[in-house]
Amino acid sequence: MNSIGWKRRLWLYSMTALIIVVFAIPAFSSEKTDPRKERLIERVNSYWNDRIQGKIGNNYNYYDPFFRGTTTRIAYEANLVQIKFHSYQIGSIEIKENIAKVPMEVEFEIPETVIFGKAITVPKKKDKWVEDWIWIDGDWFKVYKLPSNATYIPFFPSFPP
Repeated sequence: MNSIGWKRRLWLYSMTALIIVVFAIPAFSSEKTDPRKERLIERVNSYWNDRIQGKIGNNYNYYDPFFRGTTTRIAYEANLVQIKFHSYQIGSIEIKENIAKVPMEVEFEIPETVIFGKAITVPKKKDKWVEDWIWIDGDWFKVYKLPSNATYIPFFPSFPP
């Protein structure tokens, strides 16, 4: 009878430890998964993988609906400089409400290209910048920035609602 009590206590302690490991430790973990952040990383990776593979037409769909509402796919593709992207790395992402700041390090080159009658070439190099992504209707979109760093979002005064 004494050995039955000992086995029962051992089983109870084992189950308690298992419950703590399964439920309590993840609750205190600093590495909580954020589905929106996971989706953002997925979208950023898809966007840059398409750029590296030269699938420029696919990139248009990643841009914010404000840009796509004012610029056709044909106009977007016609205005692109022929940049050859080689690699990218995502830095530490910051998300505040519906805006994400995504630090990027990108390796690229510009083969000889004529712009406004002048030939330019940029040898392979790495550069860093921060991309803005916006959460709209359940997904992340890359904020299109004009050369002046302005976006199309202020042209829609009803946004955000």
